[in-house]
Amino acid sequence: MDLHGKPLLGWVIERLREVNPPIGEIFIVGDRPAYHQFGVPVLADAYPGTGALGGIASAIARSSTPHVFVTACDMPFLSVRLLRAMLSVDRDYDVLVPRTTLDRDAGGFDPSFEPLHAVYGKRCMPAIQERLQRGELKVTGFFNEVELRTLEETWLRQFDPTLRSFLNLNRVDDFISAAGLAKTFLEEKAH
Repeated sequence: MDLHGKPLLGWVIERLREVNPPIGEIFIVGDRPAYHQFGVPVLADAYPGTGALGGIASAIARSSTPHVFVTACDMPFLSVRLLRAMLSVDRDYDVLVPRTTLDRDAGGFDPSFEPLHAVYGKRCMPAIQERLQRGELKVTGFFNEVELRTLEETWLRQFDPTLRSFLNLNRVDDFISAAGLAKTFLEEKAH
């Protein structure tokens, strides 16, 4: 879907490209024809039909680095400052995940964790694959089996005071409310 004339995924990729030092490789998991317009590799999901957990596993398996930042394609307001801060955290974890108190529909996730705005290490793969084999697809379901490091809301707000990074647009109502926010976001970026 488009927001201010740009597909949501275009917003996400633009933010990722703005991170300096550069994020490194950027790719999309989920081979839909529309994804090929963004100029980044598009990979088939290695675990089709397994939702977000399968997508995360696909990204980890594909990455040439020990850790990979994973985000959803419907989160257009990623904060470059927050991404840069998250990526500078010492890599002494298997999962680096923000935790917020945002009041929202968590889409089946633990409402305090932000698992689709997190960094995952390759050491997570055995725990994830075990969950996938059992058909247990809750993304946060394996968190107690790995070295988990959380980023609390106070820390997050230093870099993204409004926590707009975690706004995902799942419903028509989300798009309606995001239209004004997108205008503000673009104006702030221009200054």
